[in-house]
Amino acid sequence: MWTPSQESFERLWNRRDPQALAERYAPGFAFQGPTDRAFSGGEAYRGFLDSLTAAFPDLELRMDEIYWMGNDRDGYLSASRWSGGGRHLGEGIYGAPTGCEAQIWGITQQRIVNGRIVNEWLLFNELDLMMQLAAAGG
Repeated sequence: MWTPSQESFERLWNRRDPQALAERYAPGFAFQGPTDRAFSGGEAYRGFLDSLTAAFPDLELRMDEIYWMGNDRDGYLSASRWSGGGRHLGEGIYGAPTGCEAQIWGITQQRIVNGRIVNEWLLFNELDLMMQLAAAGG
């Protein structure tokens, strides 16, 4: 039986362990995220993750709550609420480093079939994040 795993979340986001992608995500899985980000597959997901950790090298997230429903035959749906933060210390998608300690929070929903994630929808407070950085930058 598949169950949502805080350990997988920890491995992927906080330990930056690419093996978590190979173990938990189906090849070619579909992703939709903030700012019209949409792609498929582990390589593209890794690029998304790397873009965030380049800007926030000490980014650390925690899973606050998770809910799921389903069964082994039909698959599962999960929804998790998460939060965390990090210092804006790197160049990247959010511009030049500001040194700002930024807070981030979001929701991730996943569809799981045969123990592998086949769809993921992720939203986070990206506009608020950019406003935090703009305020810190002067």
